[in-house]
Amino acid sequence: MTINIKLFTDEAYKTLQKNYKNAFAQIQLHPSDDSWLEDFLGFPPYETRKYEIEDFELKYDENYDNIMQENAIILHEHLKDLPRYILYDVKFWAWVTFSKCYKQALCSTKLTDIQFRNMWVPAATSRSLTRGVMSRFFFIVDMCYDENSDDHYNLVPFLFANQDIFRDISDRSIRMIDNPKLAIIQVEKDLIEKKHIDVNRSLSREITKYCLRLGSVRLLDAMTKEEIYDLLYAKCKSLIAAQNSSTN
Repeated sequence: MTINIKLFTDEAYKTLQKNYKNAFAQIQLHPSDDSWLEDFLGFPPYETRKYEIEDFELKYDENYDNIMQENAIILHEHLKDLPRYILYDVKFWAWVTFSKCYKQALCSTKLTDIQFRNMWVPAATSRSLTRGVMSRFFFIVDMCYDENSDDHYNLVPFLFANQDIFRDISDRSIRMIDNPKLAIIQVEKDLIEKKHIDVNRSLSREITKYCLRLGSVRLLDAMTKEEIYDLLYAKCKSLIAAQNSSTN
């Protein structure tokens, strides 16, 4: 069955942001669903848009770690084909969170009133979406989704286990280009899992920054993931050698 997506109205979203303490109190009183929301606002919270998606239901477990990755993939499978301007709209993710993922959102993060404001109804920035209560799970999967691979979601477990890498890439413009970001993730995965090298935060940032510098002298859009991977891997070897020599 298909459903039309919805967004919070501007008025509803701003009302929750402004009255986040009272909204948080309502969530504490209603841990199962958003049935309280319209009465709290005094008007309908959502507006319907023309785009349709296949309806979905996430799995539920009080220990959200048990189903976190599986649910993130379900989100991605059902939402990935929506226009980017929808996927980067905080009011869309507020609808997803309240209407489709309410119980899951509650058990995924220990909630305070400040966390409710920052993660459920955050300011409208791309950074906030990569920290949002449910949107961050979608964007972790989206970052490492490889449509040219037989296993589209092969890198998902690694990126969930190494979310500093996700944050380093997501805060930079390179997050919008598939092959560079996939190459960065694959290089770091191979260094850790095949070479047993500790890819610390400093090294991870250097790898990402080097890829950005490559983009200033090469057309990354025209390069394959494998070509970028080879350049990054060679750079990693020199960076690791430099780090080792400085500690000896």
